[in-house]
Amino acid sequence: VTRVSPHLRRRMSRGELLAASRGVAAWLRGAGVAPGNTVIVRAPGGPGWTAGFFGCILAGAVAVPVEPKLTPEQVADAAERVGARAGLADGPDRPVPTLPWLDLGRIEPSEDPESDAGAVDDPSARVEIVFTSGTTGRPRAVPITHRNILASLHPIERGWRKRRWWVDRLRPRVLCAVPPSHLFGQVVGVLIPVLMGLPVVFIDDLRPRAVREVLKTERITAAMVVPRLLRLLRDDVLREGLAPPELPPADARWWRRAWGARRLHRALGSRFIAWISGGSALDAELVEFWDRCGYIVVQGYGLTETAPIISDCHPFARKRGNVGRPLSGQEVRVDEHGELWVRGDNVASGYLDDDAATAATFKDGWLRTGDRVERDERGVLAVRGRLKDVIVTADGVNVDPGAVEK
Repeated sequence: VTRVSPHLRRRMSRGELLAASRGVAAWLRGAGVAPGNTVIVRAPGGPGWTAGFFGCILAGAVAVPVEPKLTPEQVADAAERVGARAGLADGPDRPVPTLPWLDLGRIEPSEDPESDAGAVDDPSARVEIVFTSGTTGRPRAVPITHRNILASLHPIERGWRKRRWWVDRLRPRVLCAVPPSHLFGQVVGVLIPVLMGLPVVFIDDLRPRAVREVLKTERITAAMVVPRLLRLLRDDVLREGLAPPELPPADARWWRRAWGARRLHRALGSRFIAWISGGSALDAELVEFWDRCGYIVVQGYGLTETAPIISDCHPFARKRGNVGRPLSGQEVRVDEHGELWVRGDNVASGYLDDDAATAATFKDGWLRTGDRVERDERGVLAVRGRLKDVIVTADGVNVDPGAVEK
């Protein structure tokens, strides 16, 4: 695991990560944390966050990741809602016992296998509680089990094993520019690289120029971003003149598209080939820009309640505007209103202490996503907007405000 920021560069090997995680587990037991107790995890992505998260797992505790930018009052509210017994944070002490975060020297590494004694074997046990990033109202708390996480990891692991020969020779390096307090950043940016043995680089400074520098100097192969950062990077490279105003057409050969944007490829590094986007919808025009520059754009779709992946696009067999086929092990259906329903081991059982919201969203094992989708004959999904945003006219016509706005 590698941590990169403007003022700090720190490396941690897989062996060091295990020892640090065991050290965190030992500290949690010393703080009175028993299996099943909840622990607030508040820190930026990097070795500290990763060791803290795995330390909670080894201690049998339930991790509660929260964003570092939250105020002390918001963190205290989250701790109260989940009944936290301890905290792992990068700021001042909270109302619960807290292990200071940035000083990794405070974590006494442990090689003792007994440090794993608290880890649970029950797939239905909670591994974490994740707060949704809703746009209005108080965020909902979603308990996530080991089974939920594994349901997202298993299809990806099977695909990786089929292509392991190529992965081992490419030796990809991954940049994670998404906070691990969100399940997308956590699963794709932390768990999958650890599972596949890939180096992962974390960065705090998300200014476009800083991201460009890290892509080149760290010889990154693929970067996990949210659409907003991808848009800022596009605007930045156009402003700097790194991408020509006239790009090759999208249907041109890859080498021709890359040659047309060769100055941009030199700026981002010769090893960089792919953007992996998630967290919100990705505009087709943004995909087209990077595609015409000779880069691969992989888009995923999911929710916190689906831990988090529902579908992802095959990078070489995609159609602009769609979010790919659902991962194996899931059932999906589209009702008469165009709403997508999902059922499978990846779907959470409900919300923490919110029976009304649980009853409205979860029906007989099915999750109502609230998203309007279209599904073609190949099973590929395209998200068209939120169901609650649809305006029904007096003539019974459904109007999508997003389409009108565009």
